[in-house]
Amino acid sequence: MPTIMLADDHPMVLHGLRAVIKNEPGWEIVGEATNGAETVEMLARLRPDVLVLDILLPDGVGWDLLRQLKSELRTQAIPVLITSVVDEPERARALGAAGFIAKPIDRAVFTRVLQRIATAAGHLPAQPDVLDATRPREPDAAPLRILLAEDNEATIELMCDYLHAKGYEVAVARNGAEALAQAQEVTPALVLMDIQMPGMDGLEAIQRIRAVAAQSTTPIIAVTALAMPGDRERCLAAGANDYLTKPVNLRALLAAIQTHIQHANDVHLS
Repeated sequence: MPTIMLADDHPMVLHGLRAVIKNEPGWEIVGEATNGAETVEMLARLRPDVLVLDILLPDGVGWDLLRQLKSELRTQAIPVLITSVVDEPERARALGAAGFIAKPIDRAVFTRVLQRIATAAGHLPAQPDVLDATRPREPDAAPLRILLAEDNEATIELMCDYLHAKGYEVAVARNGAEALAQAQEVTPALVLMDIQMPGMDGLEAIQRIRAVAAQSTTPIIAVTALAMPGDRERCLAAGANDYLTKPVNLRALLAAIQTHIQHANDVHLS
C-alpha cells in the first residue's frame, strides 16, 4: 500500500487533503508535519512513498527545505509534490520536485498528480486518466482534445495534469512547426499557443494554422511570458481568439477554454 506524508501548517488544508486521500483506495497517510524541522525528522524516519510539501512553512521557505531534502542521501529519493499559493512550477521542477499544484488545491488535479508520481515511482500500476465528474459530458462522447504548443517541460506537465483532470485529452507540440503539423493531424477542439518557442514562433504558427481551411475557425488562445505593450493586439491580429499571460491562472485558463469551445460549437450549429 503506497504511503504518503503531509507537510502543511494550515489545519483546513490538512483536513481537505485527508478527505481526498481517504477516498483514494490503497493510500495510507503515515505522518503529518507542520514545520520544516518536523518534516525533515519525520521524512527520514517514516520513509513515505510520497511527500506533499507546502512551500510556505512557518520556520523557513520551503524552497530551501526542498533543496535540503534533495541533497541528503536519506531523503533525496522520496518524490516530493509541492503545493503553493505562489505559481512557480518551473522552480519546483528545477529543484527536484516530482510535481507541483497551485493552491487552492483542486481535488481532481491532486488525485491525478499523485497517481502520476506514484506510478512513475513504481508504487502503483498505470491507471486510465482521472476525469472530472463535475464536467458535463454526453454518455458516449469522446474527450475533447486540446493542442498544447509549449516548450517548457514544467509548464507542459502542469497544464497536462490539470487539463487531463478536467476531462480533456492533450496533444503536445514543442515548437511552432510541430504545432502546425499536429493541428492538421489531431484536429483539436482548441489550441493553446505559447508565443516564445524555438524555430517557428507562436505568432507565425497561428498565422499558418489560420491559413488552413479546416483550422480557420479552431479557437486559439495565445499564451506568453512577455507581457509587453502591443502583445495582445499582435496575437489577435495573427488570428488568436484570446490572450493570456504567464504564470497562467489555471482556473482562468479553464474558463477561457470552456468559453471558446462553447462559442465555436454554437457557431457551427447556427
